[in-house]
Amino acid sequence: MKNIGLIVLLLVITMVLTPIAALSSTEPSAEEKITVAEDVTKKPNKTNSETTQKESDNAGKSIKVLRTVSGTVETLSELEYVVGAVAAEMPASYHEQALMAQAVACYTYAQRMKLQQSESPDSTLKGAAISDESTSHQGYLSAAERKTKWGDKYDEYEKKIENAASQVLGQVMTYEKVPIIAAFHAICPGRTEEATVFWGQSIPYLVSVKSDGDKLSPDYTDTLALTCEQFKQALTKIEGVTLGDDLTKWVSEIKTSPVGTVTSIKIGSKVLTGKQVRTALELKSNVFTISLTNKSFTIKTTGYGHAVGMSQYGADFMARQGSKYDEILKHYYSGITLMKS
Repeated sequence: MKNIGLIVLLLVITMVLTPIAALSSTEPSAEEKITVAEDVTKKPNKTNSETTQKESDNAGKSIKVLRTVSGTVETLSELEYVVGAVAAEMPASYHEQALMAQAVACYTYAQRMKLQQSESPDSTLKGAAISDESTSHQGYLSAAERKTKWGDKYDEYEKKIENAASQVLGQVMTYEKVPIIAAFHAICPGRTEEATVFWGQSIPYLVSVKSDGDKLSPDYTDTLALTCEQFKQALTKIEGVTLGDDLTKWVSEIKTSPVGTVTSIKIGSKVLTGKQVRTALELKSNVFTISLTNKSFTIKTTGYGHAVGMSQYGADFMARQGSKYDEILKHYYSGITLMKS
């Protein structure tokens, strides 16, 4: 198959997942937000991949992580890193098979970042392979941070996630023998989104698949009500947006993908992306509708995150229906192969 340029994860938050979170009073917990990247870059050099992987193996089972608060680089065992990443990215209450799927996704992303850093180092990482900043890479919580987060459930959740991570440690999702962009998000609108829609580039394993279980989530939809003044203040912060006196002309020409992602929307006289509006209004996803009633705007969102790749809620639902972690991964990432690093 043709080589296709892939995305390295740099989350701009918009959305996905999220990570890109809406700041409402009903906001899901931090681990449910999106944490994957959204900028396009070159696929890791395939001719160097095998050499780089060998170098990674020879360096020992560890990973260097830039802790953004302290600005220091910590060298962690791969198990500790994956446990901390899963703890940051998925609710510990989820089914063990879903946690195992998340562990593989987090490990795969870390391995992809290792390869990238060996081929084209990012000086801002100070020699690390990855940072713990969930809006640009993926989150990580130390043991002390996990204790603070979980409180008296620490022992239970620590054992649960460590057991899940231990069972799959070293497994990498690959496509054409290269670690994939393991995008994930909290909740999708019943189908995951095509990478093309969200990032503007086709990725063969990030295609739209059904995820009906998401519709059962208590956070499947969210509603935001804004006065005209609040709506105007938020949207006119975007360069070039001006709104006149006729409220009925403030929002028009909404275009969406088949999944429901807003791809373009006219605000006043300016055409924007759904991502721009989502960011301005601090919405939970790019799947939204806007209605005007009695001089107030109601924005209804569906899902949480960019909807590309694995739905975490959908993974938990599949696990509770009897699916194993590898079945979950192969459902959300089409055509991938699981390999041992």
